[in-house]
Amino acid sequence: MTIPKLISSPHLNYLSLYGLTGLFWVNEWMIRSRALRSWIWQLLLIELYYVSGQCQHSGHCCSNLQIDINGKPVDTPKKLAELQRENPEYRRFFFNSGNLSEGKPTISCRSLSNNWCSDYHTRPSICHHYPFNRFFNDGFIHQRCGYQVKRKQGAQFDSVLFSHPQLKSLMFRVEFLNNI
Repeated sequence: MTIPKLISSPHLNYLSLYGLTGLFWVNEWMIRSRALRSWIWQLLLIELYYVSGQCQHSGHCCSNLQIDINGKPVDTPKKLAELQRENPEYRRFFFNSGNLSEGKPTISCRSLSNNWCSDYHTRPSICHHYPFNRFFNDGFIHQRCGYQVKRKQGAQFDSVLFSHPQLKSLMFRVEFLNNI
């Protein structure tokens, strides 16, 4: 099953959920690896939440991009220029200094015309995989885009399984940012 299908399924896989949560606890008690915590959390996102809805053609996702390459944000014009040299498909993107998201300038797309992509069939993978890539990397998606993040059926967060403060904090962030 592909990542988008897993993230769009409302059904909970209890075996994976218990295994990943146990691994999270072991990491927090003994190993204390940030990289392992991040990896486990990304897998827990898939097990705890799903994405539903459809594109509303608001243009919000195309005019407020936050691009990450290998987990590192493209947050300066220099980094964007370097990305564009390596990947010509990213030449459509530019920094939109007039629009601040979390105090940082965001990236917009030149192919956006009347909230529709004028180059839809040859759009980059970052566009093709939205909203799943955004949710998987950041734990939230743009609210006005037509997609919603929802808790999977049967996910009981008052369980002792989810009582670790770090895990509670991560889940609270997802639910707060996505109005769950």
